[in-house]
Amino acid sequence: MSVVVVFYKIRKMLMRLSKKKVLIVVIFFVTTLFFNASLFYYVESVIGGRADVDFYLSMYWALITMSTIGYGDVTPRTELGYAVASVAAVMGIVVYTLTISVIADAFLSNMLKNLMGLGKMKKQILVIGDSGSCAEVVDELVKNRLETVTGWVKGEMPKNPLPVDYVVGDYSEDTLKRAGVEHAKHVILCLEDDDKALHLSLLVRKLNKKARITAIVSSEETRELLHELRVDYILSSRMLGRLAASSVFEPLVVNFLTEVSTARGYADLVEHVVSDREEGITVEELELMLGGKTKEKYKALLLVRGEHSVFLPGPDTMLKRGDRLVLLKALH
Repeated sequence: MSVVVVFYKIRKMLMRLSKKKVLIVVIFFVTTLFFNASLFYYVESVIGGRADVDFYLSMYWALITMSTIGYGDVTPRTELGYAVASVAAVMGIVVYTLTISVIADAFLSNMLKNLMGLGKMKKQILVIGDSGSCAEVVDELVKNRLETVTGWVKGEMPKNPLPVDYVVGDYSEDTLKRAGVEHAKHVILCLEDDDKALHLSLLVRKLNKKARITAIVSSEETRELLHELRVDYILSSRMLGRLAASSVFEPLVVNFLTEVSTARGYADLVEHVVSDREEGITVEELELMLGGKTKEKYKALLLVRGEHSVFLPGPDTMLKRGDRLVLLKALH
């Protein structure tokens, strides 16, 4: 991690130098433009006596000549004018070469910064941790086409390319701010250490009062503490224990839950919120509407209206705006 910190400090110094480079190039370009325009005006208008050349036309000529475009609509007519044109063309090449080099330097610096995980992010979904469950979380989000709005905060440099943008740091407040935790709508904590999960839950809530926090923990004590901290969703090892026990006397249930918990299989559990346009239709009509002409079939398993929940709602149940349903989506 010390290497990352050193690189971060060096990068900040280079960024300050890059900003100075840009300012120097701009000043050099403007100065060169005015110099060439003034010289052309003096040679062609003052000395050469051309009434059709004023300073504004000279500015236009200098800009076109420095860019090496050379439309030919304004040309020198004196020997000194040709000399000025030659100098302007050479100086233009120098200015544009400097500009390209500064742009390339900024591009490479930014690319290296992102590769090292030292950049900044502003994502709707933030995954924090290095555990195997984090990789599974990110993979599932990618499968649901959420990779563009997902960011990953890691404690170590990834060994392989990641499917989402990422930030590398020590899970400190500065790292979370670089990751844009203030703008996140969902934060998922999947760390191997429960103590870190507790600390980060407090830190995330301090920086973002509105984000929905999901935490994966191993102990029941940590789960209770996170519940007191008003963490929205808490997944503990007790759930895995119940699932493991079910594999003994109801293995098909375990297979079913494993299949529908991911978007990678032939079935998936999805949540749907009834919109204004869908208000007044029945559960059966909604199932047919969601299926449409695709090869997918939907079946409502749960209807939540306010604080009231109904499992396996009847097909004739009328829906209201804001109703939430859990549906089983399966291929025909």
